[in-house]
Amino acid sequence: MPMIAKALDSFGAGYTLLKVPVDSPKNTSSETYAFRKRRDTNLTAVPTLIAYNREGITGRLVETQLLNYNNIIRFLSSHFQ
Repeated sequence: MPMIAKALDSFGAGYTLLKVPVDSPKNTSSETYAFRKRRDTNLTAVPTLIAYNREGITGRLVETQLLNYNNIIRFLSSHFQ
């Protein structure tokens, strides 16, 4: 998502953006989908932006929340200070 990359660029260095390809919606909605099963991701929607630190997930934005640039900036501001 170009908006996420643009927003991250405004914060400079100090982050890693990991893009993970997902399968078809049919597969991602399955309870056995790898990223849904994993406790550390517990993926509930695609797309999802997850902030991690040493302790684990510190926050996430999902689906329509990622359509608003200001939402992304607020999210990043609260997780990358």
